[in-house]
Amino acid sequence: MHDLLPDMLARRTPGHSLERPFYTDPAIYAADLENIHYREWLFALPACQLTKTGAYARLQVGAYNVVLVRGSDGVISRLPQLVPPPRLGDLPEGSGHGGQADLPLSPVDL
Repeated sequence: MHDLLPDMLARRTPGHSLERPFYTDPAIYAADLENIHYREWLFALPACQLTKTGAYARLQVGAYNVVLVRGSDGVISRLPQLVPPPRLGDLPEGSGHGGQADLPLSPVDL
């Protein structure tokens, strides 16, 4: 199906829905993740969901676990992908409050 993607895009009519495979085909979904979502800005959650220092949200974005944490400086940051998976596994799914994080954080733009 991936080989047909350029042809399907060429047949696209602006203002109309896309062909069915754009919504159902796993290969097209994987291509979307690789070419758009993993490379560009992605809305994860409203900042007001992480109100206190140590508040976190653990999200699954395609094949990646993403953990966002509000730091003591008030900035929402993400845990880097270098954090070993067992450590991420200690955080429950969803969101919560974990007190102080002892892992390095990388700022994200909101």
